[in-house]
Amino acid sequence: MSARLEDSGPTAPPHDMPSRRDLEANIRTFYIYRFLSNLQLWLPIWVLYLQQERHLTLGQVTALDAPFWLVVVVAEVPTGAFADRYGRRTSLVVGSVVLAAAYTVFGLADSYPLLLASYGLWAIGMTFGNGADMALLYDNLAALGHEDDYARVAGRAYGLLSVAAVVALLVGATLADATRLDVPVLASAAITLVCAGVALRLKEPPHRRDARPGIWRTARAGAAEAWREPHLRYMLAFSAALTAVAMVPILLVQPYLAHYGAPVGSFGLLQAPARLGAIAAALYAYRLSNRIGERRFILALPLWIGACFLVLAAWDNAFAFVVFPMLALGLSAANPVLSDYLNRHTLAARRATVLSIGQLFGSLLMIGLEPALGAIGQAAGLQAAFLASLGFVAAITAATVVPWALLGASRQREPAGAPTG
Repeated sequence: MSARLEDSGPTAPPHDMPSRRDLEANIRTFYIYRFLSNLQLWLPIWVLYLQQERHLTLGQVTALDAPFWLVVVVAEVPTGAFADRYGRRTSLVVGSVVLAAAYTVFGLADSYPLLLASYGLWAIGMTFGNGADMALLYDNLAALGHEDDYARVAGRAYGLLSVAAVVALLVGATLADATRLDVPVLASAAITLVCAGVALRLKEPPHRRDARPGIWRTARAGAAEAWREPHLRYMLAFSAALTAVAMVPILLVQPYLAHYGAPVGSFGLLQAPARLGAIAAALYAYRLSNRIGERRFILALPLWIGACFLVLAAWDNAFAFVVFPMLALGLSAANPVLSDYLNRHTLAARRATVLSIGQLFGSLLMIGLEPALGAIGQAAGLQAAFLASLGFVAAITAATVVPWALLGASRQREPAGAPTG
């Protein structure tokens, strides 16, 4: 048994332990779950749906996200602790069911209060999966003695998200063009219910527990762990900031295409290259990280992402759209490498909680970032919004990556609290 599975308390009883065959099957089932979880046909048209069907401006669309991320902030750590307390599989199932309900309300909403209600359900459902999914994968690999393969396997899992997104972009845009903009939203609700059924087939991998502590005790312990370890604190904050940054192209790409006159039916095809680049990045990021070194890879990330925003801010031309795939490349490459770093430096019993804290930080940032970018884009144009995004990347790099780099490689080598013997 791996040392990381021995970091706190007694194991679950042997009869609760899945077999090795179950754990190996889990990985295949997890891949299916990840694919279906992102097969959301609303993806290429959701901003247009709110603008054209529900008659919201870009500023109103992004303002609607502020209460969404506020609910995420409130729910993130308790749902992460729920996953540690009651099981990551249970958390994934609950999250999928709640998301299916959210998409249904979102697709049928004909008033602002109903849209707000759908966003609240959406936020709660999302938090049940945040952290729990990758914690389950890491614990599963650790139980098999293959935790060193996490970056590679996680890269495939992140790649499947992008594969699903490509399919969703192509199918969703075509479906919307052939029917109405609300139809892909409602179809996504049905797909998410199927996703819940797939999650039910997962077996809970073993992880150490301290006599099943309560949710709030688990949450406090996870928060304390994240705060007291500087290398974990800085990387958790950087990862959270990149989560917020990743929303920028998602929010602005559809207004960008509409600004330059692209027809709705082409939205899926035009957004597909960015997702294809994300697939390649997710699958090969760990190889590049191993080749040049994890430290250099992390230091290069904000430079790449910042350069992409600089081009989008400075080049007022439809051909600047080619930068979106380059931006997706950098943001997607960050996911498996940073996830591997955070998992290695976190105790197994509180892994989902700590990862959820990272999601919470990202949500806090998005509460202010999204409405601000929407207001800037509406008042001063999309280029100004991209310039503001560049300033945000520079600020979070100075606040997280720079002090992390100054800690020195020796301070970043061992997991927090991991046994050395």
